[in-house]
Amino acid sequence: MAGTTLNITDAGRAALIASDHTGTTARKVLQVGFATAPFDFTPTLTALPNELKRVGTIAGENIAPDTIHVTIRDDGADQFKLYGFGLYLDNGVLLGTYCQAVPIMEKSPVAILLLAVDVVFKSLDVSALTFGETNFTNPPATTERQGVVELATDQETQDGTDKLRAVTPAALSARTATEARTGLLRIATDAETKAGRADDRIVTPKKLVVLLDLKADLAGSSKQAFAVALAVAPEHAVPLGQADERYAAPESVKKALDTATTALDTAKAALPRSGGDISGPINLNGKAIELQLTDTQQSLTQGRFRMVSSGGQLVVDRNTAADGTFSTFLRVCAIEGNGNVTTPGTVTGGGIKSLANLNLPAYKNDGRGFIEFGGDTVAWRLYSIAASGDLVFGSYNTNGTSKAQPLTINWETGQAAFSARPTFAGATPWDSSNLKVPLTAEGGPLSAHKGLNFSVGFGRTALTVSPVGGDNIGGTHADWAGNRTPALQVDCPNNQAAYMGIRWTQWGARHLAAIDAYAGGSNGSAPIVSIHVGGRANAFTFNGDGNLGIQGAVTTGGGGVLAADGNVYMPWAGQWLSTYLTNLNNGKAGAGAQCQRAGATQSFGVISGNPVLPHPWVVVGLTGPGNGTANAITVYGDWMRNQ
Repeated sequence: MAGTTLNITDAGRAALIASDHTGTTARKVLQVGFATAPFDFTPTLTALPNELKRVGTIAGENIAPDTIHVTIRDDGADQFKLYGFGLYLDNGVLLGTYCQAVPIMEKSPVAILLLAVDVVFKSLDVSALTFGETNFTNPPATTERQGVVELATDQETQDGTDKLRAVTPAALSARTATEARTGLLRIATDAETKAGRADDRIVTPKKLVVLLDLKADLAGSSKQAFAVALAVAPEHAVPLGQADERYAAPESVKKALDTATTALDTAKAALPRSGGDISGPINLNGKAIELQLTDTQQSLTQGRFRMVSSGGQLVVDRNTAADGTFSTFLRVCAIEGNGNVTTPGTVTGGGIKSLANLNLPAYKNDGRGFIEFGGDTVAWRLYSIAASGDLVFGSYNTNGTSKAQPLTINWETGQAAFSARPTFAGATPWDSSNLKVPLTAEGGPLSAHKGLNFSVGFGRTALTVSPVGGDNIGGTHADWAGNRTPALQVDCPNNQAAYMGIRWTQWGARHLAAIDAYAGGSNGSAPIVSIHVGGRANAFTFNGDGNLGIQGAVTTGGGGVLAADGNVYMPWAGQWLSTYLTNLNNGKAGAGAQCQRAGATQSFGVISGNPVLPHPWVVVGLTGPGNGTANAITVYGDWMRNQ
């Protein structure tokens, strides 16, 4: 982590200021704390938030006026994700912290955490700041300072332009000199110098002088002239008489030519130069037999390959040497005797099938293995966690940091856990999070204060209670309070309260009607069923004694009416019963009617015997004796009217 800015706390800044406020005081960083979750920095921090542990294996070195290279190591058995860290001084004060939203790194129990970071201190003199007794700091190497350096490859060594990487002896041997670049060359031998054929050797001055002296000695010498004298030195001309001694005889040349021709014909037949088939086994014997394949359309460093049987393995190498000698090469593939294949590159195919165990690279050195998807930029990774054996399928951001872990499969139980609710054919399933107490085929209660709503169209049924095979809820009327099963049960625990079983409502306007059941006020009283309609409560009541109470009038289909005051309208008479009873044409008065005289009073004489007044006359008065007739009573009559 290069150039990481450390946030300094107020307490840490005060600890570095000298007591006379004229400079800084010498302090030592003794511990580093690890934070396992992100946090927000405030200057008033005195302890690292979300701190898991502290370690003292920390080293540091100044590499710039405001920068210290810090190396932190933890070889404990903890497993955690590191989001931030804090530096603690020798007096226990928290000097400063660093934190980020994604993990800096993750440690497993079998791994050693080693974090190297360049800490930048803004507006703070850190020249007096030292670190603990450890000495494993790894700053970047320069020409003036020891440190960490990357080794150069053969190609980088041959290019000769990289100023940051170090060259090993092996890589140095790959930088051979050519006409286009500087490099290493082997010194030619005397024989190679005399032959003058090699173009990849250098000639020393000494060998050059010897060669020039030889040429000068031979120049104009009789040794170079055609002569018949016997040749006594290799540089002498050979006379015809000695030709057979120095050169092959014509017969030998012809014999050798015939042999070579036969071998060439055999080779042509066995190894076609362009296309064709090779039949029969081909066995290449030797200590270092190799089969080279060269694509002439490519450079020697790109198009030349070899197959070699070495150490019980069949290997394929690509030549990287400019002269094509495989003095440097890239091991493309190695196949050992049991069929195990090792390759430094990727394996691409239309389908890859393993008949035995699938051996995958270790995920973070945990030995469990992983599979990655996404090409050069990892988008998905399937791996097993070493501690538990659980299988995890996770996604990753373009910078390689973890994005999400949507699927985890428990190794012990085989149960799959999804971090987000999946969808099936575009539908979201219900589970214990969004349906706390589900209704199942086994039934179940609804949550308190919650309702059950039915939406139904015309001609459809909102709720249907159906029999189960031959079993149904039918029975006798008398058994209604016994073992019969209701289609709807309303519990009424309080005998002094009315319980509404059903209500009809015009939503947004008013309630239309309802039916209540009331125990009557005690456990022994007669129950009452009330029907409420419109604004009239208890418009109709039915009690346990069979009585019916109606607050309004009762009408019949023929126009008859039983009014609330008990009067009855009789359609056949065209009038109320009370009118009918008091109508004079009927000769009857209603109950409680007052009799009224018509004003036609008439004397019917003295009572004698059994007098009878004719209809409709009634007695209205009597006169006593002394009205002119001694000891006689006179009867007076009148007829009555009803209005």
